[in-house]
Amino acid sequence: MRRPWTTKEREQALALYAEGIPIGEIADRLGRTPGSISTLIRVWGTPNRHRRWTTEEDQLLAEWESLGEIARRLGRSYTAVRLRRHQLLRRHDHGDI
Repeated sequence: MRRPWTTKEREQALALYAEGIPIGEIADRLGRTPGSISTLIRVWGTPNRHRRWTTEEDQLLAEWESLGEIARRLGRSYTAVRLRRHQLLRRHDHGDI
């Protein structure tokens, strides 16, 4: 059953997401479904979540093995880390870096 978001819940969910906390964990913390968290994020947005990759972050991707650990340390999603590593590997294979 749907229940409306309070201002406090909405602000808390968006703040956690901006910190890089996974949607599933946010849902658990707030007693919501992952789908409701995703919808909230899509509707209210978080412009600071999509930041450019730094040289230091790219270096960490090259040195570390665990994508999950990298994601946690950088405050980025596992998917974002996986996609960035793939992008860097393709550049390396093509001689672009």
